[in-house]
Amino acid sequence: MKRSRRFSPLARTPKALGVLAAVSVLAAGALTGAVPASANGALLVNPGFESGPWGWSSVTTDFNYQTVNNSPYPAAHAGTGKAVLGASGRYGMERISQRVTLAAGQGYALSFWTHIRRQPVEHVAFRQLEVTLSSGGVHQTVVTRTNKDWNTGYERISVPVPSQWVSSAPREMTISFTVTEDMYNQTPILIDDVSLDPMG
Repeated sequence: MKRSRRFSPLARTPKALGVLAAVSVLAAGALTGAVPASANGALLVNPGFESGPWGWSSVTTDFNYQTVNNSPYPAAHAGTGKAVLGASGRYGMERISQRVTLAAGQGYALSFWTHIRRQPVEHVAFRQLEVTLSSGGVHQTVVTRTNKDWNTGYERISVPVPSQWVSSAPREMTISFTVTEDMYNQTPILIDDVSLDPMG
């Protein structure tokens, strides 16, 4: 049976964090059970993962380890928390997502820091990281990276939110980071310090 899990601030023990849920995705690919946007005007909850997985929904297939952690290796971009996706050495998929509410009439840019670590086997490109924005039943992949895009440190990526999602009324949008891998391309991909900044 496939099930999804929502993390809470009270479930931060290593055992709780290490148990990942089975995949639960809508037919169109949108994550169910996304966490609502935070109060006080902040668009993203826990954008730097300093509070563990709180604020983020996580789904996985065939992986069984701690997605969001504060271990010193590999290091976070800033602070101690970061998301580590992939690198299990198995066929599977892992995703973290968060739902936000866009202000009426306002454009935004999504930014985040990523570190794709180098692995011994690099001769085959395998699409591993996809960053997808979803709203109103429309899903748009705005960033893709493979194991061949490895780097020695963190890289900042910034992309605009599609202009067609700027509307006269507040609009909900889900931000998803998805990593797929096989046993030959077990490249760890680190995500940290996600932001959604107003444009214009």
